[in-house]
Amino acid sequence: MAKKSTNTLTPTETKELQRLAGLGLSVEQCANVMGYSRATLFRRIKDDPKCLRLYKIGKDQAAGKIAGKLFEQAMDGNVACIIFYLKTQCGWRETDHNTVADIPPITITVEK
Repeated sequence: MAKKSTNTLTPTETKELQRLAGLGLSVEQCANVMGYSRATLFRRIKDDPKCLRLYKIGKDQAAGKIAGKLFEQAMDGNVACIIFYLKTQCGWRETDHNTVADIPPITITVEK
């Protein structure tokens, strides 16, 4: 059951929001765990810049943990992680470089 509506989250709830976001949970998932409706928690986050900032910090912390693990695996020689990292962070693409447009024109002269 959803909690009764209040205007702001308590400091404890704000820290819980950051913790849950740091586990990779969406706002909707955080609302479920915290006992709020999705709409109420979205409104709290929208209306309170501190809540939004802490939610974003939590999400960034989760992304940082995952990125760190990916980087460690790439540095340890995991080819899939290396390829994924290069594609997402370094702009690498798999393309066919042997296209007709890449072949220079040839001029043939026939003499009689």
